[in-house]
Amino acid sequence: MKFKALLIALPLFLILGCNEDEKTCDTGYRDDDCEVQIIPSNIRVSSIVVTEFPNLNNGSFWDTDSFPDIYPVVSLIGNTVIYNANTVDSNVVSPGRYGFDGPFDLNPLTAYKFTLRDFDAGSTDPIMGTFDAVVYNSTNGFPAIVNLEDKGLKLQLNVSYEF
Repeated sequence: MKFKALLIALPLFLILGCNEDEKTCDTGYRDDDCEVQIIPSNIRVSSIVVTEFPNLNNGSFWDTDSFPDIYPVVSLIGNTVIYNANTVDSNVVSPGRYGFDGPFDLNPLTAYKFTLRDFDAGSTDPIMGTFDAVVYNSTNGFPAIVNLEDKGLKLQLNVSYEF
């Protein structure tokens, strides 16, 4: 008797319990057509690659005896530092590819200040370039590399998204 009840209940469950119109969207997407991006809760930056910067400082070299020794800094607009590279790439020339490891986290909807500095031992490190940017874009499909550029400074952020 239990077996007969199971035979009757199983087809009813399969017919009534399964909605063929429901779609399962890929991670990060929602809506009926699965084309609307969900705002991630966090963006994890695994590294920053500096690809371009001004080679000269108002017509003069950054360092008197060598090319600049660069490192990136990321801060909130109010100057709270989020990331300060723990290494310096010495005697570099633009364009090039100079990588700095993270990781660090960014809020997708917050504007950040991206700054490139020239390390000068014993003095204040001059700013080689700086700009403000929001890293997340609601229509770009969650790229693994986010390219940022402004005022002669170009950066690539290697990122992942958390939901």
